[in-house]
Amino acid sequence: MKSLPGSATKKVNRSDRKAKKRLTTSFSAGDEEEFKTPDELLNSCAIECAGKEIEILSHRTTARALISIVYPFPEIKMRLLQNIVKQKQEGVLTLLMKSSAVQAMRFLTETFATLEEPMAEASKAVLLQFCELILNHFDTLFADRCGTFSISDFGKALCKASRKKTPMGHGIFKTKHRQVMSLQSDFKISDPERLSAYNGLACKVLDWKAIKTCSEAMSRVGLFLDFIALDELQGGVHLKNLVHSIISDNKQTVFLFMCNQVGSNIFQQIIYHCSKKDMKKIFDHCTKGNMATLATDPYGNYCAQTFMECSEGWLEVHELADDVFTVFDKVWFEGRFGVIARLSQIVIGDKDLERKFVKHMLCVLNCNAEKEDRKYFLHCLLNMSPLSQKVKTNPAASVQAYGVDIALNMMNYSIRKTLTNSLLLMKNDLLAAIAAELFGSYVIQSVFQSTSLPGEYKSKVFQKLNVRIPYYEILYKIVLCK
Repeated sequence: MKSLPGSATKKVNRSDRKAKKRLTTSFSAGDEEEFKTPDELLNSCAIECAGKEIEILSHRTTARALISIVYPFPEIKMRLLQNIVKQKQEGVLTLLMKSSAVQAMRFLTETFATLEEPMAEASKAVLLQFCELILNHFDTLFADRCGTFSISDFGKALCKASRKKTPMGHGIFKTKHRQVMSLQSDFKISDPERLSAYNGLACKVLDWKAIKTCSEAMSRVGLFLDFIALDELQGGVHLKNLVHSIISDNKQTVFLFMCNQVGSNIFQQIIYHCSKKDMKKIFDHCTKGNMATLATDPYGNYCAQTFMECSEGWLEVHELADDVFTVFDKVWFEGRFGVIARLSQIVIGDKDLERKFVKHMLCVLNCNAEKEDRKYFLHCLLNMSPLSQKVKTNPAASVQAYGVDIALNMMNYSIRKTLTNSLLLMKNDLLAAIAAELFGSYVIQSVFQSTSLPGEYKSKVFQKLNVRIPYYEILYKIVLCK
């Protein structure tokens, strides 16, 4: 990336090099203890950094040294941000797009989320100045990989949220779907000026035309995912407008975007965070009748899983399940086990769909050729035994975990007595081997935890278990509780 005119990327003169050297050497851990108060440290930093904050933060070594010094002092971090935003716009923009400065700037901007009054009010002007700069040069920052990180960081700062861990060790965003955790009591912006700045950013980020232009830019996905999650907290106005733009677009265009790596990530987030009513609109416009195709696509299958996860009470389960049943074997042998696990969950309570699911599972596990083989059905499921021969995905712990999810869901089916009988028909050694495995023990425990299975079934299974099983004590306690 070419430097912007007037940016602070000129060759460092001798005095600058000396300043950097002093930052990296004299401010070692031992020397830091010499500073008795934040004021003394602030004065020292001010002398070393005066007018050179951008230059220092643009280099990883000096940036890390500076951050290690100011870490405990939010007032110093705010002073640094205040000095940065006062400098020439070209220099500030260069800093926001500098890969070596991303982590340091993220660390500084997170300070906005943790400040308490009256410092929070005093820092608002600094935050708004940065946001105004970002809005005025949005296209320049949006076109740059590191620029999108900066947009995201300041958007989260406006909402007093962060995806990184705080000094207290509490993550604010969960990994899955970037759900917000409750570090702050309320993330909804109440200040009119902050809300105006947020709306300006969200309007530009959550734009369907802008999103479509990033179909090959995986590095920008985080920006969209963060703003989708944040907008739900602010009432979802921009998210609702985004959904309206999506369903106004060509159906085939939207569907193909769902099957794109970038699009799949974005749509999972939209489906998860939008209202159930809007989710149904997306399904009806883009996916209805194409669920089978979506479920077998390498990237689209994740959208199919999210639809099934969020379908309760809004999407027709029969319609979803029947579409997937038509391609069940293909989904299985291509290793899309997440789809199978979700399907096993949404059919719970519908006896017809439950029977269909079990029938398909018996088929793919090769357990219906001979009636005698059915006794080993659960064993096959927990070990995913056919994988080594037919399935494209290699057997692994994560694959076995899907088998456990499926088995646990099936323990809620109306045929759970039949499944329990399959345990009773097993040889004692085989049942003991299953119960001795971590994954197998989950399923055995589910038998004892079931409130609908008669006690006689639990007693019979328990009698078959060998007392030498590592998980015996756990099972014993569960039986006693029942």
